[in-house]
Amino acid sequence: MASRSDWVIYNDIFVDGEYDVSIQEAVRSARMDGSITVLDLGANVGFFTLRFLDLLRQSEQANCPCRVTLVEGSPKIVKELSSRLLGDNEMMGKVRIVHGLVGERHGEARISERDFHAMNSIYFDQSAETVSVDFVNLDTLFQPGEVIDLLKCDIEGAELCFIENYRDLLRRSKAAVFELHHDKCDTERCMKILRDLGFIDQRVLRVTPTFSVCHFSRQPLERG
Repeated sequence: MASRSDWVIYNDIFVDGEYDVSIQEAVRSARMDGSITVLDLGANVGFFTLRFLDLLRQSEQANCPCRVTLVEGSPKIVKELSSRLLGDNEMMGKVRIVHGLVGERHGEARISERDFHAMNSIYFDQSAETVSVDFVNLDTLFQPGEVIDLLKCDIEGAELCFIENYRDLLRRSKAAVFELHHDKCDTERCMKILRDLGFIDQRVLRVTPTFSVCHFSRQPLERG
């Protein structure tokens, strides 16, 4: 691991299985055509995507074609992400990495480049400790009407902005898992909008003083 931040994220995802419920549900619910499309917003160093591919390999759908689009705003982390994923022949044709911020459809903002990169955040004011990055128009990444089997969103407080700007994209998503930051945005409004968009099953997977990890799906999760 390159840093303490990498260790923390790895432990959350691979050891504690923070996203396993959402990933396993998406794999079990693979479309009739046998393909799975995943959108990883706030990809960081790629551990969510690696965990998804790991659990897919272990499942009955191991041979199911998949495509994962990873969006990451930090220029520094994108380089590490590309090195980790694009240098692996097994990833060829499965992953696509997009550099940019998530939230607004257009424009730019500034992102912090902290040593503990798990907490990199968006800023709209000038700062010596931030770099300017363009927002990505996520609608340009998919064909009109294309279904997303699982959307993962961990964008450090910009989740309400994303939800309000991308309702159509969310309507085409079968399930989503969000890290909702209580200290940075109105998470109750986030959950209400998602419910209004058809995510009738909402399950809290993890709670901390500053954020919660929540699974949202259009059908109740299998319990147990």
